[in-house]
Amino acid sequence: MPTLVPYAVRPDDVGAYRNALGQALEGTGPALAPDSAALPDGPLPDDLALVVSTSGSTGSPKRAMLTAAALRASADATHERLGGPGQWLLAMPAHHIAGTQVIIRSLRAETDLLVLERFDVDGFVARTAQLTEERAYTSVVPTQLGRLLDAAPESLRRYDGILLGGAAASPTLLARAADAGVRVLTTYGMSETAGGCVYDGVPLAGVSVELEDDGRITLAGPTIAHGYLADPERTEAAFDLSTPMRRFRTDDLGEVRDGVLRVLGRRDDVIVTGGMKVAPQVVQDAAAALPGVADAVALALPDPEWGQVVALAVVPTRIGHAQRGTSDPLRMSDSWTVHEVRDALRGDLPAYALPRRLLVLDALRCADQVSRTAWRWRPCPDGRIEPPPRTSERQPHPTMATLNQWVQGARPRTLPLAVAPVVAGTGAAYALRHANPAYAVLALLVAVSLQIGVNYANDYSDGIRGTDDERVGPVRLVGQRLAPAANVKLAAFMAFGFAALCGLALVALANQFWLLLIGVLAIVAAWKYTGGKHPYGYLGLGELFVFVFFGLVATLGTTYTQVGHVEGATWAAAVGVGAMACAVLVANNLRDIPGDREVGKRTLAVRMGEHGTAVFYVFLLCVALAATIFAAHTRTWALLGILGVGAAVPSMLLIVRGTRGRALIPAIAGTSLAALGYGVLLGLGFYLDYLVG
Repeated sequence: MPTLVPYAVRPDDVGAYRNALGQALEGTGPALAPDSAALPDGPLPDDLALVVSTSGSTGSPKRAMLTAAALRASADATHERLGGPGQWLLAMPAHHIAGTQVIIRSLRAETDLLVLERFDVDGFVARTAQLTEERAYTSVVPTQLGRLLDAAPESLRRYDGILLGGAAASPTLLARAADAGVRVLTTYGMSETAGGCVYDGVPLAGVSVELEDDGRITLAGPTIAHGYLADPERTEAAFDLSTPMRRFRTDDLGEVRDGVLRVLGRRDDVIVTGGMKVAPQVVQDAAAALPGVADAVALALPDPEWGQVVALAVVPTRIGHAQRGTSDPLRMSDSWTVHEVRDALRGDLPAYALPRRLLVLDALRCADQVSRTAWRWRPCPDGRIEPPPRTSERQPHPTMATLNQWVQGARPRTLPLAVAPVVAGTGAAYALRHANPAYAVLALLVAVSLQIGVNYANDYSDGIRGTDDERVGPVRLVGQRLAPAANVKLAAFMAFGFAALCGLALVALANQFWLLLIGVLAIVAAWKYTGGKHPYGYLGLGELFVFVFFGLVATLGTTYTQVGHVEGATWAAAVGVGAMACAVLVANNLRDIPGDREVGKRTLAVRMGEHGTAVFYVFLLCVALAATIFAAHTRTWALLGILGVGAAVPSMLLIVRGTRGRALIPAIAGTSLAALGYGVLLGLGFYLDYLVG
């Protein structure tokens, strides 16, 4: 059974601590608990060598138990990644896990350890000059690296590798180091993993990285601790010690791309703004890459409308730092406004992640490992601040939009897309001699309610994402802050609910209950167009779903509930109606290409470009024309639908001649009316066939 003793690490006598660590690693001395005054009783793992206290973000002490094997595995894997053992300079507190690992690496390398008792640039330069081995390494935090790059970059070039950890490093700092010819490796790890175990996003030998469904990072491998001393509940929650490959569930979120881990921040740091989740680290990285930014931190500020908004604090690069040329069109200064910052970050961040509050400071001071939700703005006394607007300065937010604004938010110009398939489908039912006007009315209520629900749902989802910040065209209730987002979402689901009730009545009267499944899918598709984590409208699939649900399902369903079957001419009509509905969406998305591209909405129009989209619009009109001709083989009067396609010609000419932006609104309205005319004329043609027949 190993023995565990508290150990007071003296900054002026790191040599004694190094000797004690060596004995603990070899099993000839007790396990050490640096700077612990008292230790709780609890079972100890075999081979225990070190117990490191860590509070994480909770403030409640935890004591990670690290075995000699885990510490050796970490040190040896580090040397392997760096290119071989070497001499180490200790430039940080010895009792922290990062400092202790520097000492352990020197033991494993069997080289003399150089110690900087208290960090300062001159002392670092002096100690660097005392290095005697060919290969040399050190470990620093970003603040130390920044100061050394300012004053002594030549000393940094003496090292074959500099481990950088303790806090996220800004892209600007890493770029400065690279420009100075300094080899820096960013590290990710914690006391529970014996220090850094992922370097530059790539795990050390023997270590693996896994992500849970919500992006939570799990680390596994020989460097993982054996749990927390005398704390079985938290050990069970964070560790899996049941297999030789121990696992540790961190409190961090991340993503892996091409085998490289990117840490996005702590789970409790995630900013939820308008229902969308924003990782602060992503915002910080983007802001820190702007010209003239030395440091940046992103966090949440409470907001009565969005719940939280993204706030950004930045420190401008001081004179003397490596800067980009003065020809840069935008350079961070105390005169920058939040609007200029948002404009500069567009394209790097989705619209909902753009900061809505800005502080420009002389320095950032933040307690280490404290949740951003509890962080407070603390500028230096002479810091220059652009404070968040006071409540009295904010633009008033109405509790409810006007009736006219709600009507406009329902996008009445799109409602012809709901009417056209019902009219065409009812005409087809007449041609089949089994039309039922009451069923047709119910089908119309279902289609119109779904369309209104889709429009409100899109307003809500695009508004909370910030997509509508860049839009032109109709009223945007959420994006223009005309109504609270929650009210618009409620309106969408009320419309969906009414559609569901009408649909239930229709299938019950028609005795076609299997159509309930189609109705459920229609409502889900209506919400998922722009709603949820992965809206298909943002992936270029909107036209496909419009064709299916506003063409095939609506037209065929209207006929089927009245007749009990459909014919080939009805299928042709459904294809034509779907093509015309798609044409309306294509014209709309053509108008929105610039804004959608800015906010990362990858519609089919964005993917195809303006020219390809214009060609696709013409193709859809040709499909509608061909479908009409096909239907006329058995229902001659269906040729009236050609007039509906012809009504879209003026809109087509606007599009093919290069009209773009707001000037496309008449083309969208014209296509919508042409789609309505197409459905009505097809329905009339089918009805005339019924009368003549």
